[in-house]
Amino acid sequence: MNFYIYTYLYINRKHYHSLNVQMIFDEHLKIMNVNSRFPGSTHDSFIWSQSRIEEFLRMLSEEYMGSLY
Repeated sequence: MNFYIYTYLYINRKHYHSLNVQMIFDEHLKIMNVNSRFPGSTHDSFIWSQSRIEEFLRMLSEEYMGSLY
């Protein structure tokens, strides 16, 4: 397989080759989640929308906000 065909996917908006890494930490700076599946050209909002953590935090937020009313 010729890997040079896909190098354009790893070029970010500043024209550098990169990976787009999502890391989630707890309050003690312990790493809770790492997602490095996406190349540098991928927009942050797309990565967030594709992560399971987004769905989980949305559910927690709705559950918490629902208990306030």
